[in-house]
Amino acid sequence: MGITRLDLLKAFISGMFALVLGFFGLSFLFSDLGPGETWTSRFIALAVLYVGSGLVIGYVNPKLWMIAGLTAWGALLLGIVGLINVVIPA
Repeated sequence: MGITRLDLLKAFISGMFALVLGFFGLSFLFSDLGPGETWTSRFIALAVLYVGSGLVIGYVNPKLWMIAGLTAWGALLLGIVGLINVVIPA
């Protein structure tokens, strides 16, 4: 048994989902804050977005656990660095 069409479809859907949510998260990270919004709440929302999307990708296609991990933790680490820069001003 090789790669089936269903495997390719799951991989394509997972990749597109990761691309769309990654773009959404990066635009969310670099956009201006809304009224009454703090950087802490922004980074918490980003963490929930990326971890949730990683869990969804891992559930839909367990064979692509590497993409799920990168989706969940890559931008989350970027957010942690940003949070440290906000909390400890230079």
